[in-house]
Amino acid sequence: MSTCTASQPASPFIDQNDVDHLEEARSKAYGYASRYVAKLNALNLSIDGYADFPDHVAYMSRIRERHGRKHAFWRRLKGVE
Repeated sequence: MSTCTASQPASPFIDQNDVDHLEEARSKAYGYASRYVAKLNALNLSIDGYADFPDHVAYMSRIRERHGRKHAFWRRLKGVE
């Protein structure tokens, strides 16, 4: 498996559209957002370092802090991991 660093443009850390699904409470799009986060979880395994970006644990902590009450999203994420 090849590894990469956070400075490589091929590593999509945050797609603003996916974050917007949670920010705007678009529950119909939670499935899409949960699949995206599951992909980020998998990509995290191939990243050697995050340079000046927050690491994956910090990113997920921020998501949990800001959107912890969106139970439908978390249930969907659990189903795709």
